[in-house]
Amino acid sequence: MKQAIELALSHEESSCRVAPSDLEAYEVKIIVNNESLDSPFWSRMKLPYSELDDCSKDKKSPHDYLDFGVRDSESLRRKEAIMVAYKETEVYKSISGL
Repeated sequence: MKQAIELALSHEESSCRVAPSDLEAYEVKIIVNNESLDSPFWSRMKLPYSELDDCSKDKKSPHDYLDFGVRDSESLRRKEAIMVAYKETEVYKSISGL
């Protein structure tokens, strides 16, 4: 994890696999983003394992951000319409079970 953080600090992002005490492995993605917590990037992201945001329709999952290359508020602004349009396609609906 330390190496992944150091790599992200020099290259803007990195990832690594980690395993807690139950030995279930997780992929951790590290993205350098110095925006304030009230920026569009952070305020529109649904936090993983958080049920508090489930009722909000405008929240984006971290997977949405990663899949569309969103790394900051500017890239979110540029790609948000594409993200919305994709969720209306038959491909997305068949994958997500809608």
